[in-house]
Amino acid sequence: MLYTTGKKSWTVTILTEQLEHKTFSQQPVPEILVDYLHKNFPEAHYKCAYEAGLFGFWIYEALTNLGVDCIVFHPADIPTKDKERRNRNNSVDSRKIAKNLRNGDLTPLHIPSRQSQEDRSLVRMRITMVNKQTRCKNQIKGFLSYYGITIPDDLSNSHWSNKFICWLESLKENFEADHKAGLP
Repeated sequence: MLYTTGKKSWTVTILTEQLEHKTFSQQPVPEILVDYLHKNFPEAHYKCAYEAGLFGFWIYEALTNLGVDCIVFHPADIPTKDKERRNRNNSVDSRKIAKNLRNGDLTPLHIPSRQSQEDRSLVRMRITMVNKQTRCKNQIKGFLSYYGITIPDDLSNSHWSNKFICWLESLKENFEADHKAGLP
């Protein structure tokens, strides 16, 4: 069982069918975990689960390639009592995930292919960049409005042409000249 807590460490709980071996923190390196398992539990069948989230599926891919039967699950799929919600810590969460994994109570998510993950990331990144670009353009237009500068009709379409950029640059020169002349 694996509970990812951050970029710098993982909280790991190791259970056998009969008992809890231990809960500990380690560096977030799959090979270190697998070496520990091979050293302490040779010939065992290893199962692992972690919550979907910030770390995507690279941990799943790495552990699977190292021979660990790994699943990724939705965090809301683990029933949590109100008392557990108030007294959360990494060790408690790790033990709870491990017990649910051992009992077969976790529903694995579908892991998309690497190509699908990359395609989704590319589309999401493009949407993010377009939104940033729109926000910047709106801020520039707001700045112009604040100073009473009207965009000429022949330049007021949604696409910022080279002609529009040149017009903006000419405004910069006017602002610099006003500033040097002591005008507001």
